[in-house]
Amino acid sequence: MTARGGTPERRAPDSAGGGQERLVPGRLGPGDVLRVGAAGLRARPTRVILSALGIAIGIATMIAVIGISSSSREQLLRELDRLGTNLLTVTPGQTMFGDEAKLPTGALAMVQRIRPVRTAAATGVVEATVRRNNHIPDSITGGISVQAASTGLLTTLEGAVVKGTG
Repeated sequence: MTARGGTPERRAPDSAGGGQERLVPGRLGPGDVLRVGAAGLRARPTRVILSALGIAIGIATMIAVIGISSSSREQLLRELDRLGTNLLTVTPGQTMFGDEAKLPTGALAMVQRIRPVRTAAATGVVEATVRRNNHIPDSITGGISVQAASTGLLTTLEGAVVKGTG
């Protein structure tokens, strides 16, 4: 028997055993698949270029997203390492009426008595200004503030003196 176009049909015996044969679809070989694919690429070069461009943009986007998130993660980890994950800063908040609260004078000693605390230090604001000479008015300090610190601050922050004595 011949199908349309003059090519013979392939038939396989029916598994039910009724004696009738069933049609089996033809398969393309690897060489035929390559020829058909190449013909499609040659027929539509704009589609090929746009598809390649879309794939390239998609890959570049994924690399950028992964790179940004990895970079941000590394930056966060570096910042935490720099600060120290075991560093706790205690600051006064506000009173019930909204005024600025003050820590008691014995707060440093209280913190040092807490068992897991290894070292503690205190800092505080001093009512002073920094000026180059006495002719500059008190109101113009250039944004420099003065703070006092206890002697254990350098040890608590695990710092080192670069120049001078500690």
